[in-house]
Amino acid sequence: MAARKRMITRAEACVEARDAKETHLDLLIEIEKRSLTENKQRDKYLHLMAVPIVYAVWEGYFKMSIAVCFKRLYELNCRPRPIGRAFPTLWLQKESFVASFLQNLVNAMSPGTDVSKKINVGKFKALAGFSNDIAKWLASPVSAPTDFVNLVMTHSNVNESVARANADIIGLDLAGVDFGRINQLLNLRNDVSHGGLLQLPDAPEIERTINYTKELINQFDSAVQRWIKQN
Repeated sequence: MAARKRMITRAEACVEARDAKETHLDLLIEIEKRSLTENKQRDKYLHLMAVPIVYAVWEGYFKMSIAVCFKRLYELNCRPRPIGRAFPTLWLQKESFVASFLQNLVNAMSPGTDVSKKINVGKFKALAGFSNDIAKWLASPVSAPTDFVNLVMTHSNVNESVARANADIIGLDLAGVDFGRINQLLNLRNDVSHGGLLQLPDAPEIERTINYTKELINQFDSAVQRWIKQN
């Protein structure tokens, strides 16, 4: 049996992950300079404007680093089953036949009834169509996306649960990552974005937020680098 070919080598993945870290840490340094170091008047509006950018840096880094892992795990011209059970689901959930199946299933169900006791015509047709589509999908190679970032699941905010959901798909160990202050960053960002902020953030708060985000990225990068060396 011919060896399966990976999308990128381990060395290439290490370089891409390192570049993602350095790029986003440089952005945080720039934000720190503009909102704190060079902000001699301690203009709190500059502190305010820094908040959503700091969060955007974290989300951008997270998506790029996870995308590197996905790219490393991807095997060229490989069918879904050999790749693994959870990983191909990132592709499967984007297939139009899955959305169609779920919608048809919902349409065929009667609220409040025990679905296990009776199969009606609508449910049978939905299942029959899905069985045919999934068989074809499993028999075909999983195509490489234009950008692996598009496979990363972020939902609305990249909090601890979102980070772990993506990590679990590929077996990325996040035991060494401190998510203790991530909700504070998200809450502050949401307050700024949705008008819930009652008081402008001061310099110490922005400094703590930036320093925490730097550490978060460094810790996450360490986890990613360990994963790459093992995969």
